[in-house]
Amino acid sequence: MTPADSSEYVINRMAQAIPGTFTYNYCRYWVDHGQHSDFAERALDMIPADIDPATVDGLMGYLWRSGAAEGKGKRAQLFDELLTRQYHHAYYPDYVLRYSYNQLEGLPENAIYIGRGDMDLFPKIMMQRAMHVHQDKMIVVSSFLCIKAYTDSICKKLGIAPYTPSLDPVGSSANDDINAVEFIKYLSQKTGRPVYCEPSLADSYRLIANSLYREGLLLKYSPVPYDNWAAAKKVIHKYHYEYLYLPKFRPETYWKGSEVIQANYVVMLAEYIKKYKQMGNTAKADWLKQILETSVVNTQLPESTKATYLEYLKQFCQ
Repeated sequence: MTPADSSEYVINRMAQAIPGTFTYNYCRYWVDHGQHSDFAERALDMIPADIDPATVDGLMGYLWRSGAAEGKGKRAQLFDELLTRQYHHAYYPDYVLRYSYNQLEGLPENAIYIGRGDMDLFPKIMMQRAMHVHQDKMIVVSSFLCIKAYTDSICKKLGIAPYTPSLDPVGSSANDDINAVEFIKYLSQKTGRPVYCEPSLADSYRLIANSLYREGLLLKYSPVPYDNWAAAKKVIHKYHYEYLYLPKFRPETYWKGSEVIQANYVVMLAEYIKKYKQMGNTAKADWLKQILETSVVNTQLPESTKATYLEYLKQFCQ
């Protein structure tokens, strides 16, 4: 019996034994994983008080890609309530929240942020809806850009005409990447807002590789060349590094190993040490070096992991 067959067998047994429950409807939706699901809709109407946080993420993802997060009314309110619940239950660790906060802190006003993955996206939208900070930023989910209901909700919120993809989103990752790139261009042209994306998306966005410029912890899309070093110097001074010097205050509850995100500071910012040195600004170079060393040393990461990142950092400090 294949895993797919096993899942279908279990779901069919659940349909016979507990057909009207939240558990059955959510599991049926999760196995089918369609863009619109009557099972997910029924599950949303009967969310139990003791729902598991991982299941909450699944329901938030469903609401988000359907456009509820960008709209108003009952579904938008439910999305916000679920985000607030996750925040108060400490589902996302401090390290992830603080790193995400710094990414948003470095963005200009009304910027559009494009990310991929729960650890990139949910903490940022959680800050807007549960912590009520950085609410001027637009958080966009890269993997949902092949879903018309989602792109329509983005365009509506930004006050621009709906986007029509040039290729049919037929489940092809290549088509999806092309449409995502075209949508990024469309947002930039129609809104005039600055557009930034996670560095992890660079491979998917190869078609605009020459238009992606590193600014601190993110990449900026710009069809026109500009001095991104001058911009980065301003950005890296907006970040709040104080927490990197502090001890770990509470254990992680659900996510494990999130502390490794500290190493992203080294990967993304180490190059600026060399640039400061080339400018003859050794004080700034030493300041940044100390921060990046601390971001690795003052963690509970394995010593071998620390050594790897410190060795990487060393090449920029010569």
